[in-house]
Amino acid sequence: MIRVEDLRTCVRNGIDFIKKHKEVIDAEIFASWNEQITVRLNYTSDIPCNGVHETKSTQLCGIGLLAVFKTGKEIKVGFGSSSNTITPKGIAEAFNKAKRNRIYDPDFKSLPVPVGKPVLENYHDPAVMEISDEAIVGLGWQGLKGALAEYNLKHFNKSIIIGRIWYTYPINGLAADDFTSTIIADSYIVKGGKIVKPLKPNTIRIHGNIMDILNKIIAVSNDRRQTIVWGGEEVVLSPEIAIQGVQLDSISGFIS
Repeated sequence: MIRVEDLRTCVRNGIDFIKKHKEVIDAEIFASWNEQITVRLNYTSDIPCNGVHETKSTQLCGIGLLAVFKTGKEIKVGFGSSSNTITPKGIAEAFNKAKRNRIYDPDFKSLPVPVGKPVLENYHDPAVMEISDEAIVGLGWQGLKGALAEYNLKHFNKSIIIGRIWYTYPINGLAADDFTSTIIADSYIVKGGKIVKPLKPNTIRIHGNIMDILNKIIAVSNDRRQTIVWGGEEVVLSPEIAIQGVQLDSISGFIS
């Protein structure tokens, strides 16, 4: 952590450095130090990980120098900066960049004129400056939930929850990976992210390709539910899976 007094010393040293260069008629020096805490969410694919990936702390400091040069009859303005340092060497580097990059600006009048006491003090929210690690992680979860809510509203505005299927069998030969299946009980029509009505059993068939279905998965739930396999002796625990772009065909010609 860099103290405020260290930043003031940097600026004072910069002013003393500028005064040694007679071609400079005015200058503005800014020294800063910032700490940024980032909560990153891990989205390595289209499937959310449902968790905070990591929190990262980044500390940055630097010098910015805006100088006005008298070059013959022209006034030229140049800006230079130096990152990750507030040392005299950094001041010299920023000045050399400003001198090298100076240009004539016909609209330039003057640098801002100081009026009264500087007000760039104590302008940070104390709650942010003193935030705890637990609160940062909580904000990460809050952001994740909000993002998923918006995602669901956008992608699941019109969709169907499929609870149970039967009469599932391959079509076009086993090598084609194509299949068909009939939707029965525990299935619902969803609009605007909300269930609006149940889907009448035996009115809709699924037609698709196994590989195509797997490639169109956009979300997998954390929770697993018991599922019953036709003719199976065991109970299978399976997550809920969201898939986009599945072909559904009407059997009876209506949905109610």
